[in-house]
Amino acid sequence: MTGGPLFASVLIPNALPQGDSNFILELPGFGNYPLVAGTTFNLLGVNPLGFSDFRISDIDPA
Repeated sequence: MTGGPLFASVLIPNALPQGDSNFILELPGFGNYPLVAGTTFNLLGVNPLGFSDFRISDIDPA
């Protein structure tokens, strides 16, 4: 995909049903950052151009 808009922020609005609310936001080429449910993470603070992709990990499936 080319020419499309990039992500400027990430938000998990609430804790997951089992109570999980702390995650890891993985930004390719920029490192990993803590991500907390209910708190918007401003991607432009890391890269003013935004991101075409990211990964959220440390999700507890239990």
